[in-house]
Formats: sequence, structure tokens, C-alpha cells
Amino acid sequence: MTEGWQPDEPEDADALHPVFLALVFAAVYALLCASYIVLSGRVAARAATDVSDLAQIELLKGLGFVAATALVFFAFSWLLLRRLAARQRLVLRQQRALLAADRRALAGVFCAAVAHDINNVLTVASAQVEHLGAQVAPERRSAALEAVRGALGQLAALAKRMVALERNPGQGRHEPVDLVRVARETVDFARRHPQVKSCQVSVSAVRPLVVRGHAVELGRVVLNLLLNAADATAGKGRIDVRVLSDGPNARLEVHDDGPGVPPELREHIFEGFLTTKPGGSGLGLLSVRAAVAEHGGSVALRDSDLGGACFSVTLPAEPPPS
Repeated sequence: MTEGWQPDEPEDADALHPVFLALVFAAVYALLCASYIVLSGRVAARAATDVSDLAQIELLKGLGFVAATALVFFAFSWLLLRRLAARQRLVLRQQRALLAADRRALAGVFCAAVAHDINNVLTVASAQVEHLGAQVAPERRSAALEAVRGALGQLAALAKRMVALERNPGQGRHEPVDLVRVARETVDFARRHPQVKSCQVSVSAVRPLVVRGHAVELGRVVLNLLLNAADATAGKGRIDVRVLSDGPNARLEVHDDGPGVPPELREHIFEGFLTTKPGGSGLGLLSVRAAVAEHGGSVALRDSDLGGACFSVTLPAEPPPS
């Protein structure tokens, strides 16, 4: 069962209370009206001396009844509408408070997701530093240094992106990006990650595929999906990253040979804070979905031909040069 799920609450017993009050009010009103008609009719019959006098009394009695009930309905309606207006003002205040709380919650989720991605980059950078310390050959040391520089560059780009979103939300700069190159560079970058280094990771692509977007954010998407697949295989399985052409779109697929995603979790897998990993934050796939949506794409989950899960990202592709 998904953590945080609550069963539907039983229908509130007080829901019938307004109906009951309305029935009581209608019954009392009908009883009073019937009593008035009967009693006033008897009084009019006794007071009238002839038929025309009785008709005059009945007319005055009817007009008096209408005037009296109009005053009663006016007072009742005024009190009811006054109470409804007060409740409406209360609901509006509560809605404003909920919107403010929702903004704060979204800001917290965004910061947590970015912190999650930064932690992924720092983990790889730390592994590269440890690897660098153990290297002797200068050529291998140079490659490790370049990987560390790349990690620091990604952190700087993430920080700049956060500042840009704060100043101009939803108006980031999109540039042509080779999705194949992003996939290859991210996989090479992540091979030192503790969860990835023992996995068999491959990248396959027929040709370069260009999309418009942010190379750093697309790299975050690949990194999150790669680490997710590595966790699913307990850090020892097979992971295939495939970049395919799909008509006017480019499709990035990350396959693994892990146990797959249980059916009961598939519908909620991209929701925030949902995780099946001990100590997991549940923010990796939320970050993926947000980044892909910002690029005008979509992400889906299906079964992989490797036996595990396949996360498929579809992005609008740039038309090839004529």
C-alpha cells in the first residue's frame, strides 16, 4: 500500500441535518398556515353579517396574511444571506491561506528536488576525487580531473538555473542540444557513482538527435533515470540507454533488468515523496517529470525487454538541416 494513502472517510452524519431542519420548518409553516386559515375563517364567519361583509373580511385577512408572511420571509432570508456572506468571506480567507501554503510547499519541493540532483552530482564528483587520489598514471589523472571539473560545472549551471527561474519563472533560454551527446556524456560521468560502477551500462543511438532545451537539465534527467535503474538492479545489473527517433520526436529510453515496478505503484510513480527504496527521498522521478514538462515533452513507464522497467522520455526534435 502506498505510504500516505488514507481510506475514504465515512459520509458525515451531519450531512442530513439541513434536510431535517428544512422538513421541520416546512411542517411548522404548513401547520401554522392551516391553523390560521381554519381559525380565521371561523372568526370571519362569526363577525360577518352578510356575504359581502364576509368577502371583505376574507380579503383583508388574505392581505394581512401575505404582509405578515412577507415580513417573516424577509427577516429569515436576511439572516440566512448574512450568514452565507460571512461564510463566503471565511472560505475566501481560507482559500488565500491555502494558496499561500501551497506556494510554500511547492517552493520546498522544488528546493528538495534540486538538492537531490546536486547530491547526485556531488556523489559522482566525490567518487572521481577518490579515484584521482588512487591514480598514478598522469593520463588517467587528467581524465579524472576533467570529470571533477565537469561535475563542478554542472553544479554551477544548476545554481545559475535556480537564479534564472527565480527572476524569470518559465522563461529559461532553450538552445539546440544533441540528446545523444548528453546521454553519452552523462553515462560516462556517472560510471564512478557507487550504485553505477558495478552495473553493465551501454548507450545506443542511430544518429545524433537534436532537441531544444537545457543540456544541464537534460543531463539531470538522464542521471536520475540512470541512478533509478541502478538502484532497481541493486547496483549489479544491466542498464541500456537508448536514444531513438520517433517521427517528429526524439525518445530517450532507460532500460534495466531489475524486478520492475509493481502495478499498484505505477499510477503514482511520478508523484513526489513516493519511494520504495530505504532512505529514498522520492524526488528523483518528480525532478524528471518537471524537467521533461518544461521541455514540452512527456515521460512514461512501461515494461522493458530486459525484464525490468523502461522509463521513456519523449521530446520534440529539431528538424534535420535541409
